[in-house]
Amino acid sequence: MGMKSIVDRSMTDAHNRREDMIERTRQPLILVVDDDDGQRLLVCASLQQGGFSSLEAADGVRALELFQECHPDLVLLDVVMPGMDGFATCAALRNLPGGRNLPIVMVTGLEDIESIEQAYQVGATDFIAKPIQWLILHQRVRYILRASQTLQDLQESEERFRTLVNAAGSVIMVLDRQAKVMEFNPVANRFFALRQGEAIAADFMRALPAIDDWDALLENPQSFESTIRALNGDEHILLWSVSGFAGAKGLVAGLVIVGQDITARRQAEENMRKLSYAIEQNPISIMITDIHGNIEYVNPKFSEVSGYPLDEIQGKSPYFLQTSTLSAAEYQRMQQMVASGGVWQGELCSRRKDGEFFWESTHISSIRNPSGAVTHFVWLREDVSDRKRAEERIRFLAYYDNLTRLPNRVMLQERLREAIETCRLHAHLLAVMFLDLDQFKRINDSLGHRAGDLLLQQVAGRLQECLRFSDQVYIARPDTPLPQDLLARIGGDEFVIVLTEFHHADDVARVARRILEAMAKPFVLDGKEVFTGCSIGIAIYPQDGTDMEVLLKHADTALYYAKDSGRNNYQMFSNSMNVAATRRLTLENHLRKAITNQELMLCYQPQVTLNGGRVTGVEALLRWNSPELGMVPPDEFIPVAEETGLIVSVGEWVLRTACAQAQSWGEKEGVGFSDLRMAVNLSPRQFADPHFLERVADILRDTRLRPDRLELEITESLLMREGLLESLCALKQLGVQLNIDDFGTGYSNLGYLQRFPLDRLKIDKSFVNNIDHESEGDTIAATVIAMARSLRLGIIAEGVETEDQLLRLRALGCDEIQGYYFSQPCPPEEVVEILKGYREFPPILLDSMTLILLDDDPTMLALLRRISLQAETPLLVVRSSAEVLAALARQPRVIIFFNPNYPEEGGSEFLRCLKGPYPEVICIALVSEQLGGDAEIYTSGLSDRLVKPLTERAVRSAIRTVLARVET
Repeated sequence: MGMKSIVDRSMTDAHNRREDMIERTRQPLILVVDDDDGQRLLVCASLQQGGFSSLEAADGVRALELFQECHPDLVLLDVVMPGMDGFATCAALRNLPGGRNLPIVMVTGLEDIESIEQAYQVGATDFIAKPIQWLILHQRVRYILRASQTLQDLQESEERFRTLVNAAGSVIMVLDRQAKVMEFNPVANRFFALRQGEAIAADFMRALPAIDDWDALLENPQSFESTIRALNGDEHILLWSVSGFAGAKGLVAGLVIVGQDITARRQAEENMRKLSYAIEQNPISIMITDIHGNIEYVNPKFSEVSGYPLDEIQGKSPYFLQTSTLSAAEYQRMQQMVASGGVWQGELCSRRKDGEFFWESTHISSIRNPSGAVTHFVWLREDVSDRKRAEERIRFLAYYDNLTRLPNRVMLQERLREAIETCRLHAHLLAVMFLDLDQFKRINDSLGHRAGDLLLQQVAGRLQECLRFSDQVYIARPDTPLPQDLLARIGGDEFVIVLTEFHHADDVARVARRILEAMAKPFVLDGKEVFTGCSIGIAIYPQDGTDMEVLLKHADTALYYAKDSGRNNYQMFSNSMNVAATRRLTLENHLRKAITNQELMLCYQPQVTLNGGRVTGVEALLRWNSPELGMVPPDEFIPVAEETGLIVSVGEWVLRTACAQAQSWGEKEGVGFSDLRMAVNLSPRQFADPHFLERVADILRDTRLRPDRLELEITESLLMREGLLESLCALKQLGVQLNIDDFGTGYSNLGYLQRFPLDRLKIDKSFVNNIDHESEGDTIAATVIAMARSLRLGIIAEGVETEDQLLRLRALGCDEIQGYYFSQPCPPEEVVEILKGYREFPPILLDSMTLILLDDDPTMLALLRRISLQAETPLLVVRSSAEVLAALARQPRVIIFFNPNYPEEGGSEFLRCLKGPYPEVICIALVSEQLGGDAEIYTSGLSDRLVKPLTERAVRSAIRTVLARVET
């Protein structure tokens, strides 16, 4: 017999044996495992007497085989057996399928505690000690089976309950009396980080309603609602039910808390509430009809508009409201379209309850149930009567300015395109005049926007009056057709005039002059006279452009030049303007990169006292050397920086650089610049920066410059800015000095200046240029100096270039000057040289002597000017020997500096003519390194000679030497 046959037979025998055992009265089957045959016999006999069936196994291995074959209801297992003992057999049984809940009773003669504990550790259900009490064995087995079955039923019940709890969609938690977690389901774990035996979150316990009588929760659970944030951060609304469960003594042992997530329900309720509010409070009339078209519902807005409450029209057809706006065919088409599930939209004329007609924009659609069948119809009806009445007004406003009733930008563009096309077809000329008011913002800000609006209305009327008859443009009304030529307001104080009927540009110029004359007359606003001018830019088709955009752009460019030329004038566009505009754009683009590329630099112009020529300070002047554009003049790029706002960042760079330079000079040993004042010009835009004061304080702190060494120069017009007084006072608190630049060009007066904490006034160079005994500039300079004296302010004049200007300013009592007379703006190292010349040599005492220069060398002229200013002695610049002799006739005490190659007659001849009548006169020759030329002069009474290039040190030394020689 083969192995397979033996296995098959064995499996068949085992199956038959088990079936046979099952058939025997279905008695509980007990597996008895013991290596003692007699013991097994006694046990089986006792069990059969008690009504149990039994199986026998002499060792643990056989016991495992019989368990898998017959699945007994209980195992009586001896502990001490050869091979696999009872402990190992018990552990193995527990690991077999079906062995986890099997009752296993250990039969042992061992009485030590360790053996009993080991039996329970390997999974024994109970134990029976030897010797066995045979009379009660079957009773003990029956009790163990009953207890095991009860435990199994309980476990199955718990498993069913746990499965139910875990499958529930609600939060379920069981807490003990100390609020510690006993049980919880996975849903609860989404909301709380729960651990068995740990207390639940305190904030959740505080959310529970007050529980005074826990025992009452057994019969009367409590409910409450709260919002809980899940562990993922989402908020949920939960409806909680709190009930108690009883312990062994019948008292509440803990709480069962069930939370139902009602977030979706609440949101649905809220949506329904919002939908209800939206319908009830909707500003559009809403009507709902049934499938037959009978009215079921109307919202309050419908009743308000139509005058019909719901109880009067419920059950009626909506068509009783309609007039005969639509034809019968259209009504039928509308009904068929909506009934088939479509949408109808249109405007209907309806009749209110009081009989008044009104227009409605109507939208009709169907409502379908979940199966797709149409159940109702919704009518949305909006009263558009006001819109209908306003359409004409809206059309007017789309093309006209509401304030002046002139055509607006939209109409201008449409009509200008038409006019250009007409002129192109007929070879006619066309002019675009771009006009805006001068100082309109000042009027608007000072008198208010109402006054500004009145001014614009009067300007519109005056522009109409000053146009030629063929240019006449009537103030527009809805029923007024547009004339061929056009006057439009395109925004703010900007107007555009389009002229088409002229033959030459001079005709346009005459119109422009008439406009300027008309605008120069006073306007009366609320009883007050107001003066304003205007600036006009003109572009002519086709020479200045052939399309609308180009003509408007070129007229605007010409307007810019008109304003830049002093306002209150007109300018015809020219190609040079276009070039200049391109240049301006190029400047702006390059200027934006100038600071980053380190293209900006500062030059410094000394400021000196008229009494002794002492250098008290320097003014920092901005220069721009662009690699692409070359040296760009300040009056060209600074206005660009002002208009674009770049002046704020540029100004901060200037201020920081100048302060750092002043501090660097002050730290130079032996130079003595520690008290030198650094003057920096400020832009109005810098004052408009809310962080300007902080920036100044930061720069002073960063550069460590003493605040009193910084002088900030502001323009006189800036004094009119609101809030400036507070800013200036804050700057004074920092310790800086304040100077009014270009004084005399603005609107300041003595009473106004007294309010500001100023240190100095600077006379504008326009007055210095014209100063003499009889000029208006002289009178203004004298007035400014007197005003400064009355306010106890210092006074400085800028732009001083000539000896006459210097002498007159000194006579008027001016304190300081700056300008080309003393020094042009120069780099920092040249400033150091100038200061060294003054600091290393004490003032020269010339005792009423006059200095005369016969040379065209600008360096020598600048050096002698500084020396004459310090010595307070005159300096004459002459161009010939005759002028020298004429000067000597008036003042014989002179020192003459001459270039031997400059006089026409030569150096030696000049000295012979000079020394004859004036043998004691001091003459100093200015020669180059290569003597050359007339060498005879060096033996013809020459007092000294200076070799070019000249330095201030050399000139001062020569003067001192010759004066000492004369005294001895």
